[in-house]
Amino acid sequence: MKKLTIIATGLMLFLGTTAFANEGEKKSGKEVSPISASFGGTGVTANTVVSKSFNATFASAENVSWKQRDEFYFADFKLNDKDMFAAFSADGELLGITRNLELSQLPMHVEMAIKEKYKDYRIINSVTEMVFQGETTYHLQAENKTRILQLKSDSDGQIYVVQRTKKKLVGSVY
Repeated sequence: MKKLTIIATGLMLFLGTTAFANEGEKKSGKEVSPISASFGGTGVTANTVVSKSFNATFASAENVSWKQRDEFYFADFKLNDKDMFAAFSADGELLGITRNLELSQLPMHVEMAIKEKYKDYRIINSVTEMVFQGETTYHLQAENKTRILQLKSDSDGQIYVVQRTKKKLVGSVY
């Protein structure tokens, strides 16, 4: 159970930091790796088994950086100009993958379900696709005047609210 928690946490850290990575880039003028922002510290070199597994799965990956937490390795890389993140066990098993998409790249039935159910919300165009334990989920954000919703959709188009946040009103009325 602890292993699943570490893997899911790593993937979710990536998910959470990708939403804010572009803001940091705009302010600093530097590109900040989501995995570096998530785990901090310095990178590592993956063991031979993990490295071979990664190269076999993502042969044309570029700008690969590795982090390690316990017996798990996390790769942050670009593939076909897309930022991606993958989690591997120490024995080279691919455990999970995430990548960023635009709303229009979702499966049509998922996109339509989100737009219908949250038609009174502005849907943020950035979506994170996560494949973990053989299941694909999509994570995105919707907001209106008073709330920000963190949404999760499965590949069948079932949508769940993961987190609700009330917006702080700017200024005050006396």
